[in-house]
Amino acid sequence: MDENNIFKEQVQPVVESGVKPKHTASLVLGILSIVFAILFALVGDVLAIIGIILACVKRKEYNTKAGMILSIIGLALAIANHIIGALLLPQILSSLVVWHRYLS
Repeated sequence: MDENNIFKEQVQPVVESGVKPKHTASLVLGILSIVFAILFALVGDVLAIIGIILACVKRKEYNTKAGMILSIIGLALAIANHIIGALLLPQILSSLVVWHRYLS
């Protein structure tokens, strides 16, 4: 039996029943965007934006609601990380100047 026929036999009942399969790429990117939004905000931004774009493009063919929600949460966390970093930057720089004067 041909591989394409096997795939069609597995997917056909799902399509005929009206249940949309999940689009795992946007889901995985949403999860990764949350993780990287906390660790590395710039990487989290990129992953979240790609996840949102994929979820929007594939929403008619697949169930992308979970991927969209996770990507939006990841983008919000990355933006919050950017804001917190910008607010803490003057304190960090002043501490570095004090340590530099102390060590010199």
